[in-house]
Amino acid sequence: MKPPHSIQITAVGAYAPSKVITNDEMAELVDTNDEWIKSHTGIAERHIAEKGELTSDLAYKAIEDLFKRS
Repeated sequence: MKPPHSIQITAVGAYAPSKVITNDEMAELVDTNDEWIKSHTGIAERHIAEKGELTSDLAYKAIEDLFKRS
């Protein structure tokens, strides 16, 4: 028996905030260092939303990217 519907993902959108915090900057805030963070998490830098930038703003920008790709 054939399934009644078939779906597929045809495009994916993404957005990362432009503000970047490196491990060296993070190490100034907490008691650690770049090498420890990389060895335990694999993270070298992270993108951080600006003050006042909401998750809905990030989602909207990801959707805009999705529409460009589809």
